[in-house]
Amino acid sequence: MTSSAAVEAMTMYTYSELMAEFRRAEDWRYDPWGSAMSVLFDLCDRLYHRDGETPAEWHYQPGISGPALEPDSYWFEIFRDTSSAVLITFGHTLHRYIERLRMAGRDY
Repeated sequence: MTSSAAVEAMTMYTYSELMAEFRRAEDWRYDPWGSAMSVLFDLCDRLYHRDGETPAEWHYQPGISGPALEPDSYWFEIFRDTSSAVLITFGHTLHRYIERLRMAGRDY
């Protein structure tokens, strides 16, 4: 079993659970754009580290030393224990939310 396949086999979090966790854990009511961007950055780092790519429309580019996987991040273990397919679906939701906020002038 490849590393990616092993991660897929141990999926513990669903899309619904990630959405509930975002609503519960993030400061999205007070800083929706910053909260969503922060979570999407962590998600992109995990996905790129695992699969070597992220959806092009997210415009993610890892730093020169590679993705910045932060063990102190709230999302580190959650994203580690979530399949790539679920991460991509959650990431698309975050990306759409960020775009809506930007179009409404709520970014900075």
